[in-house]
Amino acid sequence: MPNDASLAALDVTDRQRGVITRRQALSAGLGAGLIESRLELGRWQRLHTGVYAAFSGPPDRQATLWAAVLRAGKEQP
Repeated sequence: MPNDASLAALDVTDRQRGVITRRQALSAGLGAGLIESRLELGRWQRLHTGVYAAFSGPPDRQATLWAAVLRAGKEQP
């Protein structure tokens, strides 16, 4: 059963085509160690510095656009 942090992160990734920033993940309650573990295990992938795809495999166009916007723009809560 997912915990509150996982559900909060899932809410973000659902809105952003599977893309999440490090700041959003930390704000959702995911620890830095968990983020790094997901990256190391290949469950997540780094798209830009501090911007991750919360899935494996190639990102689609929408996920790529979200990643660019999140990397370039001011992050919204």
